[in-house]
Amino acid sequence: NGVSTAEAMAQELQQSSACVLKLVRWPSVFPARLRLVDKPGHRSALGIRWEATSAQALRVTAIAPEGAVEEHNQLHLKKARFHLVITVGMLIVRTNQVQGDAEQMCKVLRDSASLLLLVR
Repeated sequence: NGVSTAEAMAQELQQSSACVLKLVRWPSVFPARLRLVDKPGHRSALGIRWEATSAQALRVTAIAPEGAVEEHNQLHLKKARFHLVITVGMLIVRTNQVQGDAEQMCKVLRDSASLLLLVR
């Protein structure tokens, strides 16, 4: 019914005789572009912890309140692009051009100044 906050939706459900509901399906995978260099010679923090779930993927186990991932998340939250927010439990299935090799994906996450992640 044109409202988007939890409080307004609850009020609409209680007061309206009809309700129009818009559902959104998250994509199965999405890209996340992260830049980790804020000044020459200085690599900023990525801001996540991860673990290898298999030889082919990395699971996000923690997100720091500061870092490139949190900046990415805040940017998309401000634009209501909730489907592009990286959360704990999601899988990283590609880092830059590396896919299918968790050990090499970890190396890319540790060493690269610019990342293109494929997240599921």
